[in-house]
Amino acid sequence: RLPPRYTPPDSLLCTQALKTLRSFMDHVPVVKAWRALFPGCFAGIYRFILSQLRLTTHKLTSDAVGTLTKLLSLTLIEPGSGAVEGGSDNSNALDQIQALVQKTSTSKDMLTVQQSTPGNNEEGFKEEINNRLLAPLSVVVNLLSAGKSAKVRLSATKLCKAILLDTRNIWTIENWEQLEVTSMECCLSLLHDHN
Repeated sequence: RLPPRYTPPDSLLCTQALKTLRSFMDHVPVVKAWRALFPGCFAGIYRFILSQLRLTTHKLTSDAVGTLTKLLSLTLIEPGSGAVEGGSDNSNALDQIQALVQKTSTSKDMLTVQQSTPGNNEEGFKEEINNRLLAPLSVVVNLLSAGKSAKVRLSATKLCKAILLDTRNIWTIENWEQLEVTSMECCLSLLHDHN
């Protein structure tokens, strides 16, 4: 029996999925909720970006990088810097999402997943981020800076801005220095871009 052939995802469906995810981030900026969702969201968007770079679908790639940038900026911020921390809020939707996050985190079935997922406490989350994100972010930034599309390269500069400015306080000194070099090299290589 032959394995099924790879069929690229429907671009309209992917575009709508990315728009929906960005809309959730815009309208529900609850850091605690997004930190609970971060591992799966990051991994999915990361794989999607890599696959789109191979397929050279520039619009989808730049949309996915924009979504990743927004996810990083929302999730990897310093506590108390603008997004809702998870405290009380007047919005009924935020209250419902917080209740769902709380229910999920106390669920017996999710107990083992929650213990291994970053986000249980600030220091544990920072440690997991520093242990796991350096290499994938470096790979993405390097690939995007060499992208053939002006849209993809522009999205790379926005991702570099998020890494250099928005998420700076979450990184260890060593990781920050490596990400700073990678991001600055990307920005410098794009200085002479015709876009």
